[in-house]
Amino acid sequence: MANLTGMGFVAAEVENGLGRHRYYLKPGAFKKFLKYDYLDWAQVFVTLALCKISICLFLLRLSSFRRLRWWLHGLIVFLIVSHLPLLFLIIFQCTPIAKYWTNPLEGPGVCFTKATVETIIIIQGGKGYRARSAQRTLPDPHTFGVTLALELA
Repeated sequence: MANLTGMGFVAAEVENGLGRHRYYLKPGAFKKFLKYDYLDWAQVFVTLALCKISICLFLLRLSSFRRLRWWLHGLIVFLIVSHLPLLFLIIFQCTPIAKYWTNPLEGPGVCFTKATVETIIIIQGGKGYRARSAQRTLPDPHTFGVTLALELA
């Protein structure tokens, strides 16, 4: 569901100028593009976290080992604790929020610098890498003795 939401944001971004030079856009299209870009970045952080958490929940259903269950619960907590602050930083990178898609020279407000936003994204990527590395240390579902029936419709 989150991926469909993201695809909707990207489609709206394309409709409003993604991939085209700002000079060739219709008046107001760039502002709309920035609104959808803002929403898209926020949903990317949520989608990444939910995807990793869903893998952990799937493995929890398969696991009968107490230590593994504790490990998975800890990983879920780590994912939530590490992604929420970054999500809030992305959402509140501008004060007021609408400053993100308005002209930086217009009206009151302030935003993070581009370098700061890039740093936030790199930190999220690093935390995501650590979470994926932790998930890779978990046993393969085949080691649980699980057999999944293949059904062809």
